[in-house]
Amino acid sequence: MKRLVVLVLAVRAASLGAQAPDERWCTITTTHLRVHHTCGSEAIAQRAAAEAERAWLVLAAELVPPRGPVDLVLADNQDVSNGSATTFPTNRMVVNLRPPIADPALRVGDDWLRFVITHELAHLFHLDRSAGWWRLAQRVFGRHPGLFPHLQSPRWLTEGIAMHYEAKVGDGRLDGSQLPATMGLLDAQGGRPAPSSIALATPYFPAGNLAYFAGARIVAAGVAAGGDSAMRRYIDGGAAVLVPYLWDRVARRSFGSTFKVLADEAGHSFAPLPLPPAAMVRGAAWWDARAPRWRHDTVRFVASRPREIPAVWDATDRDVVWVARRNTTDAHGQSGTHAVYAELDFTDPYRLRSRLVADERPLTDPAARLQSPDVRADGAVVAVQNIEGTTGLVLRATDGVVTPLVDGTPDIQWSAPRWSRAGTHIAAIRWRHGGESDVVVLDATGRQTAAFARTRAVQLHPSWDVDDRAVYFASDRDGAMAVYRVTLASGAVERVAVGGGGLFDPEISPDGQQLAAFMLTADGTQLITFPVPTATMPVGAPRGPVATDPLVAVPTTASRYSPVRTLLPRYWIPSSASSTRGDPLVGFFTTGRDVVDRHAYGVQGLWDIESGEFTGDIGYRYAGFGVPTLDLGASQTHDAFALADSAGRVVGALARRNRTVAFSGTWQRPRVRTGAFLSAGVEMEWRDFTSDPAPLLAQLDPLLRGTLVYPAGVVAVGWNNLMRSALALSTEDGVSASLVLRRRWRTDDPDATTAHSALADVRLFRSLPLVGHARHVIAVRGVSGYGDRTLSRPFSVGGVSGSTLEVLPGFRIGDAQRSFGVRGFPAGAQEGVRAWGSSFEYRAPLPRVGRTPWPLPLFWQRSALTVFGDAASAWCPAGAPSAGCPNGGTPQRTLASVGAELLLDVAVDYDTPTRFRGGVALPVQGGARRAVGYFSLGIAF
Repeated sequence: MKRLVVLVLAVRAASLGAQAPDERWCTITTTHLRVHHTCGSEAIAQRAAAEAERAWLVLAAELVPPRGPVDLVLADNQDVSNGSATTFPTNRMVVNLRPPIADPALRVGDDWLRFVITHELAHLFHLDRSAGWWRLAQRVFGRHPGLFPHLQSPRWLTEGIAMHYEAKVGDGRLDGSQLPATMGLLDAQGGRPAPSSIALATPYFPAGNLAYFAGARIVAAGVAAGGDSAMRRYIDGGAAVLVPYLWDRVARRSFGSTFKVLADEAGHSFAPLPLPPAAMVRGAAWWDARAPRWRHDTVRFVASRPREIPAVWDATDRDVVWVARRNTTDAHGQSGTHAVYAELDFTDPYRLRSRLVADERPLTDPAARLQSPDVRADGAVVAVQNIEGTTGLVLRATDGVVTPLVDGTPDIQWSAPRWSRAGTHIAAIRWRHGGESDVVVLDATGRQTAAFARTRAVQLHPSWDVDDRAVYFASDRDGAMAVYRVTLASGAVERVAVGGGGLFDPEISPDGQQLAAFMLTADGTQLITFPVPTATMPVGAPRGPVATDPLVAVPTTASRYSPVRTLLPRYWIPSSASSTRGDPLVGFFTTGRDVVDRHAYGVQGLWDIESGEFTGDIGYRYAGFGVPTLDLGASQTHDAFALADSAGRVVGALARRNRTVAFSGTWQRPRVRTGAFLSAGVEMEWRDFTSDPAPLLAQLDPLLRGTLVYPAGVVAVGWNNLMRSALALSTEDGVSASLVLRRRWRTDDPDATTAHSALADVRLFRSLPLVGHARHVIAVRGVSGYGDRTLSRPFSVGGVSGSTLEVLPGFRIGDAQRSFGVRGFPAGAQEGVRAWGSSFEYRAPLPRVGRTPWPLPLFWQRSALTVFGDAASAWCPAGAPSAGCPNGGTPQRTLASVGAELLLDVAVDYDTPTRFRGGVALPVQGGARRAVGYFSLGIAF
């Protein structure tokens, strides 16, 4: 049954949770797209359809359109902003309907929905393009991802091209302040990033954003050098390139220069700005930090960095102290004894919702979808509410009642509300369609009393002066993110402070003497405090909206969603194996899933060329209930055994056909801090036999003349509270435990054939904050197996445990995960119906690398060293013989080894993290004391 389920899990792994398959889905059909949305949300779907068609027309004027209708899924199951696109198995996009209200890099442009749809659609115009022998191969084998040449491109290139086209339809990140500021800082620190140091998997700040920002800069330089038609030449040329990865050859023909030369020549005029006078840097740089709040002379904020999970920290004049763990770095509010923060968490495997929490006590239901809270002295909370495609403001009163203050609309969104010191008013940022934003003051009922600083710019983080006479905020209206102040009585806007690559989140101290803010640097975001400047800087004139098309919608009637078109198989790959007779088996393998991930399947069929026997399996998963997910599988296999007479002469062969059907249901309870699952399934196996020559069967056991039926049941349960930081070597802290119980028997004689087995697995992890870019980790695993003497498949001890990687279609390298692996011994060194095993590892980081031998598709992220010890044993108790167990049993002998491994974290195809392990194991018990070298992938446990 495990084999059947894994077939489907492989299909689903990449997209689990991208959308909620248990929703009621409807579809709008346009000229070029099918827009799938939850039924009842036709308004946002019609608007998205209009934006997609608008983007299509602009992109099609320059590039060859992708083949077939594009499927656009509008998902509202996660309170995070994101989008994705894939050419496999069909051209499809997913857009989360949560506006990026808090990210200054994504807040640019006329309209966020136009921004993200254009970006993802540009991916499909780029990645779907295939020509030459690639197109011929697709005509034969279909849409296998290995047959799309542009899919082998590094992500910095694909994202750079998509960001180039963001500006073709509306403003994008190329027009914002974050890209030039970030890249200017990196230029000033150590030279412009080259293709050899750019990857989504970079272990250096700004992490994944480096691929976007550096890629956009290089692509912009290429278009500037090659002219308006250069991008079309590049995409068309790369679509027919015989050998992928030789992208510089295509770039030279299209842009006139290699990507390395373009990276060297590209640049930004932005130079790091000097710090405000008397500024004090408090602590090291963070990769993500927000919401500084003064507590007397201490600044409390929420942040994370590569070695740390998100947490609340207190910064004093001398140190930065950990306070409490958080799920995310969303804003938090505090007033006196009241402290409230927003917490993202899963409500089921598909929905990630935000709720308000105080002192680990939930204040609101996740269904309210509240973020960015601020709390008043009496405990009343104002917060942002995520509404389908927009945001509004709500008030949570002290009695727990949540009341809307300001509703969001498609052309107006709200963010970052803050109570005044007196608690009578609220300052918030309002964004308008067309890219304008302003600082709005509301009373406690949501009535607008004033609005200031309206301009076409990214504006964030308002906070009140100590006397409520002014509001501080962050804005890039003058080119770089800086601290501004608006005086409420006069409406005058002043630029108060600049520094580094920009200042964010200004917050004044209770005595009105100091400002706290976060400053962008080449190493991350640093907290600084400085005296409130007495002199201010001039402010540029407000910028009005540029000419932009009004909001439009496609007035198309929605129909009920049908999975059939996107569920059909779109590719196949050849598959081969050998039978137990040694005969060659040839066949095919394919998978499929519908666009909302409600259905998924995998099919493999193999034919024995000599005998004509068919071997195959099929797995199907249905996720339409949400929880549980249901898996159904069926398989057929053939085995052959030689038959010998009493003298040992081979007189024929016995052939066995196994047919199996399995069904299971899985209940998952994922949470950010914990996770649990329960899976239960049943299996039915039929065995029948034939002999060659046929009369021999009559001379064998009468049982073999009929069909033997083997029912089975399995239950698996598990729980964990595992944690890991951004650059963790592995799980760093926590415990996981799982138990698998199985019962199997034969229907004609259940009393003599019933077999039970149990497999228990416990893993413990503890991090050590020692030197290095990641924490050191101590990992311990214990596993125990119990089976009856009638167990058909005994436990196996020995071998290297790891994972596999498909390097070519149908060809994998690496090792399987083993319950009782012992490095230094061959797989199957011991077998038995009783088994135990244990492993200990000490994992220590080595220096980061962050380089690739450009243009080869390998990005060396970093390395680490592991010292380990393994021990395990499998044996059979004395008693009646069974499969793999002699009548007298087998002795219990321990196999043990010690050794070390070098871990190389390498991103294959530039951006897919893969761990390569090379090690040496020395058996110390149960075998010859001779060092054994090995190579594997993944991690042992």
